[in-house]
Amino acid sequence: MAATGANAAGIDFSTITSGVDSSTVVTAIVAMGVVLALPGFAKWATKKVAGFFG
Repeated sequence: MAATGANAAGIDFSTITSGVDSSTVVTAIVAMGVVLALPGFAKWATKKVAGFFG
């Protein structure tokens, strides 16, 4: 079986994957969840505060 693509040129990508720590990946996923949740939370909190003042 012949090597195809970038690996045919002898490029080693193991240094890229070894440089990524699992805690970095988890932090990135949690941060993305926070970014996606913030607009909905802000809308909910604004409605709650506005409802408190009547």
